[in-house]
Amino acid sequence: MKMLAYLLIMAALVAGLISASTAYMVNIGTTDAPNNGLLPTEGETTFATLSSGAGSYGPLGDLEFILRIEKYQLAEDEYQEIENKPVVLLKKSEPKKTNDSDSEKELEKLETAPTGETLLARREAKLAIGRPDDRVTQELLDLLREKDVQYIRVSAFSLERWFSATGGFMGWVFSACALGLFLGAMIVRRAAKQEIEATRDADADERAGAAEAFAQINSTLETLQRDLAAVPEPRVRTAMVVERLSVIQRDYAPAFVADRPALIGALGLGGYAELMDRFAAMERQINRAWSAGADGHEDEAVTSLYRALAIMPEVAQKMPQ
Repeated sequence: MKMLAYLLIMAALVAGLISASTAYMVNIGTTDAPNNGLLPTEGETTFATLSSGAGSYGPLGDLEFILRIEKYQLAEDEYQEIENKPVVLLKKSEPKKTNDSDSEKELEKLETAPTGETLLARREAKLAIGRPDDRVTQELLDLLREKDVQYIRVSAFSLERWFSATGGFMGWVFSACALGLFLGAMIVRRAAKQEIEATRDADADERAGAAEAFAQINSTLETLQRDLAAVPEPRVRTAMVVERLSVIQRDYAPAFVADRPALIGALGLGGYAELMDRFAAMERQINRAWSAGADGHEDEAVTSLYRALAIMPEVAQKMPQ
């Protein structure tokens, strides 16, 4: 089941990426009114614009068709020039031109004249019918359809268009992929919980769970605190600290950490991180108390022990209830 869930997630991810890449693609081969959602509706004047070139033609093709393209492109150039024309506040004075000699003019003509290679490249070139930033007008759509262009890429996203036949229903495909990712994640999560429960059942006889290990740590520290109060001899006190804390370090702390899968299953990754932050703080004080006791520093050992006891309620609060 878990493997099938991973396959579902992978398939949904790949299909989702493909469908997302079509968000700005428009199928102009369909005849959905009003013209594939590209032309402005009644009362609107805003046209969709191309984000990349659309269609192509050769300069040696049908002359009438080429003239229609040039007419459309000329109208677009005039429109763009009007829309983007900068405001000139002051007219700049142009420098006076000096008369060149006839020889210099002839030389300039020779330098700028197209070569045979340039002329051949122009004849073999493929030119775009619709250029980037051109408006998508009825005239452009007619030209592209005559060249059997099926899809164009526009610069503005439309949710309605993406979920319709104009967008190839790719919006629905993307939604299905998102649902597939969610279902796959839920299946993986459920399978992980089942594995955790199975692990806990199988290992119940071999090791103590986190709750039991924590209870043993708490009991050991509280008992040690009471016993230290009844012993006046410093050497005996430090020996008790080392002996009792060694049991925690050897048995109970590793058992607590080993129950990580069950703790994550019960608390989630965020809750587990918060729990281990406080547990690690308590464990550091226990280790410091053991080290100080082993070195014969009774005051530091007892102080670190009390600090560990002070952190115990914080750990208990983060434990699964």
